Amino acid sequence: MTAHGRLTAGERQLFDTSVALPTEYKAAIDAILNLFPATLSDAANARDWLDLSSPADGP
Repeated sequence: MTAHGRLTAGERQLFDTSVALPTEYKAAIDAILNLFPATLSDAANARDWLDLSSPADGP
């Protein structure tokens, strides 16, 4: 979930207790960790990246 595959203590606890977070949450965290601040500061660009990184609903 985090950059470079390292887990924080909180993420490790969530994993150990089998908590399934929403895919939108993971997409948002991935965006925060991996996108440039300029991309995140533009709402339209940020939404485009979130839409691309979130799985589509349905088949």
